[in-house]
Amino acid sequence: MADQVMSLDEHEARAALSATRSKLAEQLRAPLLWHVGFAAIAGGEVAAQGLPTPWSTLVTGALTAALCGLVVWSKSQRGVWANGWRSRSTWGVTALLVGSFAAAILSSVVIYRQSGSPSVSYALGGATFIVVLCLSLLKERIYRRELERGL
Repeated sequence: MADQVMSLDEHEARAALSATRSKLAEQLRAPLLWHVGFAAIAGGEVAAQGLPTPWSTLVTGALTAALCGLVVWSKSQRGVWANGWRSRSTWGVTALLVGSFAAAILSSVVIYRQSGSPSVSYALGGATFIVVLCLSLLKERIYRRELERGL
């Protein structure tokens, strides 16, 4: 095997490396259902803040357990847990995702406590679902593109 690797010229080596990167990027593609599940969990966490105590705590705990289950399922399907974090290319999307999620949760809590009406929390949960779904898909696209290019 070592003799075969040593005998490759530079062009063949680059082609083999490129093919490996493309194959890896394809293997790490998450199914759309994963992104929808992740977004639903995030949206549910925000909407749950509009529920009365102890229901908000119970639903938040159940959704956190569901997130853990999603990670385990993803790892069993793809063999690895690839969260898509890359310090160079996805940090902006990650920061936007985490920041928008945190702002939605905080807003949901504050508005529910001030008004007592859960409708704003539910609307924020729906908006969070859409935002997280779009950002999750974008983050994976950037991550896979970087893998394919070998950056």
